[in-house]
Amino acid sequence: MGRVEWALTEKHRVEQEARVLAAAVFNARERAQTMATAAGLGEVHCLEVSDPGMLSSRARVEHQFDSGGPAALRAAMPAGAPGSSSSGSSVSPEDIEFWESVHARFAADQARQG
Repeated sequence: MGRVEWALTEKHRVEQEARVLAAAVFNARERAQTMATAAGLGEVHCLEVSDPGMLSSRARVEHQFDSGGPAALRAAMPAGAPGSSSSGSSVSPEDIEFWESVHARFAADQARQG
């Protein structure tokens, strides 16, 4: 058997990259909200979000948030393809991992006095 190479279609790759990037932004907001709540503040609002290193120069400290870990996708080999189980061999594809990081800046509302 020769070399086996796994690939995603361009459309599927773009969809998965967008999904993982959205997860990184969601994780950043959730983490910021947890910190604001612990500090007695209200709801957080995103002021700025960017690729790593691209926040405006206002920030003294940048925090990096990621998508929570690699998102693994299983590549499926079509039945009857060379090297599939129907040919007598067993080929198991490697996981395809997507990882995104973002830098973000948030502001929190003041806690309501009640």
